[in-house]
Amino acid sequence: MDKKLVMIWCGAAVVAAGLAWWLLRPAATDETASPVSPAPAVRVLLEQEGAVGLGTPWLSEADGLVVVGDAQGRVAFWEFGDGSGQPKRSDVALGSAPIAAAPTPAGDDLWLVGDEGGVMHCFTRSGQLRWQFKTGDQIQGAAAVYGDLVIFGSYDQVLYAVGLGDGQERWHRETGGYINGRPVLAAEKGWLIIGNCEGKLVKLSAADGRELASLDLGSPIPETPVLDRGLCLALTHDGELVAVDAASWAVAWRVPSEDNYVSSPAIVGSAVVMTTSAGLVHAYWPESGRWQRDVTGGVAVTPVAGGRGPVAYGVTADGHLLRFAVDDTATVAELRHFQRDCDQGLIVGARHVVFVALDGTLIAAQVQ
Repeated sequence: MDKKLVMIWCGAAVVAAGLAWWLLRPAATDETASPVSPAPAVRVLLEQEGAVGLGTPWLSEADGLVVVGDAQGRVAFWEFGDGSGQPKRSDVALGSAPIAAAPTPAGDDLWLVGDEGGVMHCFTRSGQLRWQFKTGDQIQGAAAVYGDLVIFGSYDQVLYAVGLGDGQERWHRETGGYINGRPVLAAEKGWLIIGNCEGKLVKLSAADGRELASLDLGSPIPETPVLDRGLCLALTHDGELVAVDAASWAVAWRVPSEDNYVSSPAIVGSAVVMTTSAGLVHAYWPESGRWQRDVTGGVAVTPVAGGRGPVAYGVTADGHLLRFAVDDTATVAELRHFQRDCDQGLIVGARHVVFVALDGTLIAAQVQ
């Protein structure tokens, strides 16, 4: 299979997540877009212009901290605290390869991040490099930590587990396809679940990498599957939504999706909000069975992410930050216009949103 074509598939599909089986209920379509409702201005804590491309940020609200890699192989720690003072920045230089994956905290001031040169780095915030582990191709997904193991996938079609303390390989498993996302970890069961771009959905032992079960879904699975309420949900490149019983590994159901999605659905209160590849936002209400389509009236939005309770956030392609309140209907409030072009989705916490604009500007704002 052509590698470039498969990598395009990997970047274009969606994770099927959380309560997605609600889409199976009969629904009548309401194509009337909800009005924009007024909302107070947000408090901008960080709006820092950058000269190089930034990867996916990581947010800690408890520490008032945003961590993000860049195209020059650096990881920046931005500390905004309670927002009363100027944000403080410190950088750790790891190499020259771009960093697209989100950094992962591993306790005791340890951090993990992979780069497009295929290296997983373990380092401290002060810049001390603890270890590096080289794979055969780029690392696009974040690492998962299971006990003293760091587990991550590579485009060399191998899933690796290395020691958190020493970076030495504990086990590896060839997957037969490029691994684009982060391994799904069910720590209480000791399971790892991965999907790959060859269409295989595999359950493994996190302790030693033994294959416990496998399913061939017949089409690439470009993004991370999701565990919810005993089901493993995945969306294939062909647009088929598949639910697998996590215990028996039998297919519970599979249905075609109504559209082409490029992001995970956002679980917003009791509703499911999804963003299509065209940037349209669809909301589903399982209790009433109604489906409200194109909530933003045709305005293109980057992938919407859920916040606290019945609230989600998104940013338009031209930088309008939006809040979606979903109850019996969906209302859309414009919070602020940042006047920057955007194509990445938001990272959302209980009180903050973080996103990266196309010009490399990192923005963090308090929204609640």
